[in-house]
Amino acid sequence: MSIRILPPLVVNRIAAGEVVERPASVVKELTENAMDAGAKTLDITIHQGGRNLIRIHDNGHGMSPDELPLALERYATSKLEDDTLLTINHFGFRGEALPTIASVSRLSISSHKKGTHEAWKIMVEGGLKHDVVPISLPEGTVVEVRDLFYATPARLKFLKSERTELQQIQELIKKFALVHPSISFTLNTEQGVNLHYPATTTDLDGFKQRITQVLGKEFKDNLLPIQGTHQGLELKGFIGLPTFNRKTSAYQFFYVNQRPIQSRLLQGTLRAAYQDVLGHDSYPIAILFLTLPTDEVDVNVHPAKTEVRFRDDSLIRHLVYSCAKDAIRQHGHHTSTTVSDQALQLLETRYTKQGASEQTAPTYPSSSSPYVPSKHSHPLHSLYQPLSPSGISAHEQSSKPTLFEPIPPSLKTEQSESEPNFSSDIQALAESHPLGAAKCQLHKTYIVAQTHDSIIIVDQHAAHERITLEKLKTASHDKTPHSQRLLIPEVIEAHEAAIEKLMDLQSFFQKLGLFYERFGDAAIIVKSLPSLFKDVNPKELMRDVLDELHEHGVAGNVEERINHRLATYACHHSIRAGRFLSIAEMNQLLRDMESTPLTGQCNHGRPTYVKLSLNDIERLFGRKE
Repeated sequence: MSIRILPPLVVNRIAAGEVVERPASVVKELTENAMDAGAKTLDITIHQGGRNLIRIHDNGHGMSPDELPLALERYATSKLEDDTLLTINHFGFRGEALPTIASVSRLSISSHKKGTHEAWKIMVEGGLKHDVVPISLPEGTVVEVRDLFYATPARLKFLKSERTELQQIQELIKKFALVHPSISFTLNTEQGVNLHYPATTTDLDGFKQRITQVLGKEFKDNLLPIQGTHQGLELKGFIGLPTFNRKTSAYQFFYVNQRPIQSRLLQGTLRAAYQDVLGHDSYPIAILFLTLPTDEVDVNVHPAKTEVRFRDDSLIRHLVYSCAKDAIRQHGHHTSTTVSDQALQLLETRYTKQGASEQTAPTYPSSSSPYVPSKHSHPLHSLYQPLSPSGISAHEQSSKPTLFEPIPPSLKTEQSESEPNFSSDIQALAESHPLGAAKCQLHKTYIVAQTHDSIIIVDQHAAHERITLEKLKTASHDKTPHSQRLLIPEVIEAHEAAIEKLMDLQSFFQKLGLFYERFGDAAIIVKSLPSLFKDVNPKELMRDVLDELHEHGVAGNVEERINHRLATYACHHSIRAGRFLSIAEMNQLLRDMESTPLTGQCNHGRPTYVKLSLNDIERLFGRKE
């Protein structure tokens, strides 16, 4: 068969394999076009997960009748000049989306250009264009895509269920909504309005309001704002408290110049920032907005435009890591609100299962009338029978030993007039310190403290473990790193590109006590290891470092291993569960927690304390609804 040029329709259908993978791909391209046209309101309608209908109505600038046919030509665009490929300021620029979508569906574009008095419509079926005709339409554009992939039926079998395809579209709209709070987004399905995000402002409060709309109030309450600049780069956004995390990376949203992207570099850098406050099976939550000069990033990497290439990865890595690390260090003594919420849910669920499985819903009198508990007033009631005059329930008296034995007379004492009264001191502690004043110890493991409006329950081992680790880290950072020289230096071979990356990070590793030099073009020679790594194989260590560089673009492996060794030491040399503490010792531990960074979680990423507000406790006991 001789070489020939493929027909335009075939070319477009081949291109559709990369640009139009599924209905969400169509929604992405059309939404980006609408935002490039200055739209402030987007109304999106989906039927059958996008297979039957995708309609996007915007209030953007619109198109003239002469522009409508051109918009359907391949490589026709209004967003790119001849020599501006490296200074792209728009979402779309290839001029591929509309013709490729039109080649595999029945597409129509209706548009009313602002400042004109007429609207026009053009239709395309399987790549075949119809004439432009006048219609009636308000200013803006409506794009309808019907019967997606009808012209390429083989593609239909690769689509997932309607529900799955709709979920993909929902996630896409959420990504756009988070970075564009000033734009109103509405998603409609056959059942009615599915998502609606009204426009807000673009200041900090506006972004928080949009986060609440898209992700919920618990996200807004547990995210830390971060901000920073470095050599012309700007970072803004939010990251989650260490104890507010997820088991997947689905809640990591990255944007470059307002473009949603996927980035292993940003994922790895974020992971490195959390490496000593988060468990290995958990992922931090983040919404990061990177702004940088357009000539510092290449968005023309893939037709879907979800991947970018930075001119200098190290600048990005430094900015994101330092900003995230600072925010974690400043706020790491807090635990997320979900910790106390989960504790309350556990208590309420347990009480309900034990005592309210067959009871009617509890009712409570108004605050103006005295509270008289009834037989069915609260799930806790069934756990406690009415007391006899002796103070013990009749049932307990007859069939079970008493819960509390009477105090022997020999132990009964009266407070001496000369004995100091500590109540005023305790009250002062409770009011002046975030973690309040220690009241008692439970099971020689948990400290119960009281503040002016809450109860704090502290895991004494987890808290002291974090305090000990932070002291060890501070001591190790303040000193010259201890290194152990290898008797026989180890030669590590790797690709030349990997060796270049290691040499770029040489000064970083020297601060940790790892010393190596270049050994030819494709090898290094390791001469010293951190003293904590006396039992580590140098070759295995460097292989791990190289693997991490390849996978995430960062090399936190050595630092993570050092912190792991310090954490192990801290774990073995901290107050253990089962050790009795005096009130003075408990209060000292609370004060140390308040003055030590990152004490909201232990070395394994678990919370060190739970805070229960007085309102929550009153609700638990039925005093408040």
